[in-house]
Amino acid sequence: MMFNNEQIKDRNVNELLGLCRGITSDGTVNKEEATYLHQWISKNKAFLDDPMTNILFKRIQSMLEDNHLDEEEKEDLLKILLEYTGDNGPVENITLSTLLPFDNPPPEIIFFKKSFCFSGTFAYGPKRICADMTKRFSAEISPRLIWQTDYLVVGTVATKSWAHSNYGRKIEQALYRKERGEKIAIVSEDTWAKALTALTDSIGIPEKQTMNSKFTNKKASVAGWFKMGSQGKVKELLEDLGATTTKKVTKTADYIVVGTEGKHIDDFLTQYHDHNGTIITEDDLLKEAQNAAHTVP
Repeated sequence: MMFNNEQIKDRNVNELLGLCRGITSDGTVNKEEATYLHQWISKNKAFLDDPMTNILFKRIQSMLEDNHLDEEEKEDLLKILLEYTGDNGPVENITLSTLLPFDNPPPEIIFFKKSFCFSGTFAYGPKRICADMTKRFSAEISPRLIWQTDYLVVGTVATKSWAHSNYGRKIEQALYRKERGEKIAIVSEDTWAKALTALTDSIGIPEKQTMNSKFTNKKASVAGWFKMGSQGKVKELLEDLGATTTKKVTKTADYIVVGTEGKHIDDFLTQYHDHNGTIITEDDLLKEAQNAAHTVP
């Protein structure tokens, strides 16, 4: 039987999860078990294109550098493996604070003119709420890591299915940038939230800023599939740019923003030829947002 890369990856991840559960089943971890686990990941990591597994590998490797596993390291490794498998409690949601490579000590969080990227699920609320509160203090937000990103903020909550998801992709990218000497901080939701709370206690919560753009006071509709995510995210960006969005494409819209994933722009030009609105692409929208962000006082 032939297996594609995803099937091989899933099979290896499942095997690794089973191995971790076997090790933690008696509530302890010894040096021999840690060494075997390290060797197994080293042998199979070419098939495990999963950033969190790579982080686990590096943590074990660091513990075994002196060829010894002391009591504190045994306890830490047990916690890490329980969090990795999602077996550290009866609830569906778990925290990954022990496993994740946050900056230690946590850096000072500066909001003004700094760039933030959010990853994961947040106890504070949906990512758009976290982003909105951060933007109110003159920070910039990017849905993905860009070279200007100063802080990657990782949500407190993860689900038991995280090992089969892209949860850690941004973390892996941030670690790579750190290894290259770039200045980017990986911080927990708790660190970010404490800084936000301290700032709001000090100066209050500023009014939500609307960026000045060609969409300001205009009506905009959205159609198609987008690289940046759902149509809801596109509408949120349009509203940040001052537009009023419609529930569906309407002839009275000033702009129709189209996602061209799997569809050519000419298809939309034909479909909406009798509409009054100007048709623009997702890339055009992102360029306008970038330009508008630099004009926010």
